[in-house]
Order: sequence, then structure tokens, then C-alpha cells
Amino acid sequence: MKKSTRFFFFMLLSISLIQVSCSKDDDKDATAPTLTTLEITDIKPTTVTTGGNITDNGGADITKRGVCYSSSNENPTLEKSNGYTEDGTGEGTFVSKPSGLLNGVKYYIAAYATNSKGTTYGNVRECTTIP
Repeated sequence: MKKSTRFFFFMLLSISLIQVSCSKDDDKDATAPTLTTLEITDIKPTTVTTGGNITDNGGADITKRGVCYSSSNENPTLEKSNGYTEDGTGEGTFVSKPSGLLNGVKYYIAAYATNSKGTTYGNVRECTTIP
């Protein structure tokens, strides 16, 4: 191998190692977000109005938020629900309007927020859609 080729590979390797060792780990101390589920209002036959309030992002950006709802699971999650909404990103209060609900059915609804450490859920609220 020529000297110039070896020098090029050595420099490339050195730069790569420097980038890796100097990379910033912004959320190494992050925790899961903290949030509450808002009251359920404007109950109609196939939709309701609710939402959440993310009071602490856990030290990492909120990348997904919304509510999940279930007619059979008293503790709905994204994986165990009839459905969920996606209502943007970021901290603070957000409004969510799940739709496509069945009329006259009792639903359990919980807000959720996701950051780099995972997804957490707010308190569960209950409502029955109008028959």
C-alpha cells in the first residue's frame, strides 16, 4: 500500500474516532415524561374531546403525544387499545378528539407522551358516548 493511501486511511480513522468520542449524548440522563389526562368534554355519539398536559419532558424532546382509548381495557396503551390519536410533539397542554367511537359505549381514555426513554401514560378517564 502506498504511503499516501495509508496516510489517508489513518486520517480518516482518526477523524472518525474523534467524532465518536466528542459526540454529545444529550439525553443520557433523561427519564420518561410526566403527564396527566385532561377531563373528557363534548361527548357525542362517535367522538369526544380530551387531551393531556405534559408537565415534564424528562429531559428529552417529546416526539409523539396523544390519547389512546379502549372499550375493554381499563388501562389502555398504544399496543392494547381500540385506537389512539397522534397530536403532535412537545410539552404542555394539547387537545385530542378521538373519533370513530361506537355510540352508547363506555371508553377508558389515557393521554400518552413519548421521548427517547419510552412512552408513559396519564391517569385514565372514563366516559360513555351518547347512544
